[in-house]
Amino acid sequence: PSMQDDTPIILDLSDIAKPLAKKMDYLATVRDGSNGELVNGYWLVELYASLSRKNPVPIVLEPFSHEEPCSAGQNPVVLNAIHKVFELTDNRGVLVSDRGFDSRVMFDEWLDNKYRFLARLVGNRHLVPIYEGLPQSPIRADQLAEQIPAPHRFDKIVKRRGKATVRISQIGWIKVRLPGRAEDLTLVVSRLAGNDRPMMLLTNLPVENAADAKRVMRFYIRRWECEEGIRFLKSQVNLERVRTFSWTAI
Repeated sequence: PSMQDDTPIILDLSDIAKPLAKKMDYLATVRDGSNGELVNGYWLVELYASLSRKNPVPIVLEPFSHEEPCSAGQNPVVLNAIHKVFELTDNRGVLVSDRGFDSRVMFDEWLDNKYRFLARLVGNRHLVPIYEGLPQSPIRADQLAEQIPAPHRFDKIVKRRGKATVRISQIGWIKVRLPGRAEDLTLVVSRLAGNDRPMMLLTNLPVENAADAKRVMRFYIRRWECEEGIRFLKSQVNLERVRTFSWTAI
């Protein structure tokens, strides 16, 4: 009942690193988020409800392993977790994801189920731009982003080494569609001084003016709350120190 239509539901993929383990069930090769090394362990699907700007609430933490005989693979596990959450919320909430979920499989499922979402794009996805209500030829998202004017200013306060600074970027947007689909989406583009590549966010949230585009940007900024969430679970709850061998217990 705490979930509202505009509550960010943050999706992320993390790991339970077990670099010294040898006998635990279905150990897989994962990338340790702490140091970037490939080690033994398990992947972890995370979904957080951003009910406030300080304390993200973990609502799904599901480990999975590609070495498990009955594993359906990463995409089915992730989609199943998302379906569980939106079924319980009656489709309330906005799914927020990073570049790791820039997948046509994901977008098709989210659109078919009418989930509200925004996802950061890698840039190599083809989109169909819509000018004056008419669809054009498909073009890569990064190439399209270079053509989009960004006349609106967006600023946020960031802390570096304990010192607060203001980061200013320029944002713009354009209506697009995915090839083969009829739903109108919006590509929101943010350009930051000193960065050659713009940030690209694909969303089905309504974007009609600068206020709407800034709202999408703020949703994505709140995605970083999940990084604090998994850091707390690993350092304070000792999530990676589970001393059990059976997959069911894990």
